[in-house]
Amino acid sequence: MSGVTADEMLPTVNFAEDLVPIGRLGAGSKVVRAVVETGRPKVITEQGVGVAVIVDAATYEALRRETAERELRRDLELAIAEADAGNLIDDADVVEELRQRFAGRVSPDILQQLLEA
Repeated sequence: MSGVTADEMLPTVNFAEDLVPIGRLGAGSKVVRAVVETGRPKVITEQGVGVAVIVDAATYEALRRETAERELRRDLELAIAEADAGNLIDDADVVEELRQRFAGRVSPDILQQLLEA
């Protein structure tokens, strides 16, 4: 998946548009219930090719947060390298940008730890 960002791989759910009551899934609701009960994902195929994966909401959220945390760490490493090269900007601007960019995507504890480091 070259050229695909973390957000494109694990996009945030739009609660106004993306909620689907399980009753609307018909026979598919059994598949969803199996995922929730077993904790194991199900791969949906079309003509033998995987086109979607069903995971429980807690797993999805954990994956999304882990991805955002890796992205945050990468960005901070790049920023440190830029600073070491003498390319500096005001630290208050950096902190505010990080808070805005990662608010809700990274657990508050992780964000606070990184901002205090």
